[in-house]
Amino acid sequence: MARLIWHRRDLRIHDNELYQAGKQTIYSLFIFDPSDYSPRSSGIDDGSGNKLLNVVYGPHYTRRLLLAVHSLRRKLQSLGGNLIVRQGDPLQIVPQLAKDLNAEEVAWSEIPGYYEYVQSEKLKNALLRDRAYRCKVYTTSSTTLFRPDQLPKDQNTWQRLARPKEKRKKRQSTKPISDATDALTRTELNATELSSTMIDISPSRFVVMPTIMGDFRRAARTSAPIRDLFDEPPQPQFIAKEFSDLSMGDIPTLEELSWYQSCCS
Repeated sequence: MARLIWHRRDLRIHDNELYQAGKQTIYSLFIFDPSDYSPRSSGIDDGSGNKLLNVVYGPHYTRRLLLAVHSLRRKLQSLGGNLIVRQGDPLQIVPQLAKDLNAEEVAWSEIPGYYEYVQSEKLKNALLRDRAYRCKVYTTSSTTLFRPDQLPKDQNTWQRLARPKEKRKKRQSTKPISDATDALTRTELNATELSSTMIDISPSRFVVMPTIMGDFRRAARTSAPIRDLFDEPPQPQFIAKEFSDLSMGDIPTLEELSWYQSCCS
């Protein structure tokens, strides 16, 4: 069996649940998406009729990101493996690379952000709806203190844990409100989802979460333990060492990313 790990912001091996895969050959991937570094309209007028431009990842963040990607590649190489690097759209690259590697499972860590969530849901659909190539999907949350699936799912539980001494009338549990994205995703995923493990960070999942930080903190600490730490891969021999004629890809420089050329030329 082979697992393809798509690194997003979890650019490490230590304390990374995705590497606790057991007896699976593990391939590691990082993708530089040009849309994250290209100037885009912010929708804000500069006063002269022109729209101000911004980028998702600016120069300071990108500089640190490049250092982290280099560090991840060096760590994998020290274990006899390597990091596959690509530039382009993850929704196109991940499914194709999974097919090229004949991976039976694709795994990544969810990011608690709306656009990142939408991208993740689209990738799940692309992988699970492909009837010609069936694979499992595994997602987790490796960048949060608490695991989202351990937090309360209804308003009454949140309120009871947040303010245990407060008297309140009994009421029926409030069901989360599903938005269009959630409904689309849940109806489109096919039967392969039953054999996949995916953590839920959909907006509707947290619609009843307290908006006051103190209430959230008390409820979260009561309902869920702090996420456990993971050691480095317990069986590093399963990190892929043979790549046939597959290109590992070069890590771009700061100057090579499109946003730099567009903003500074």
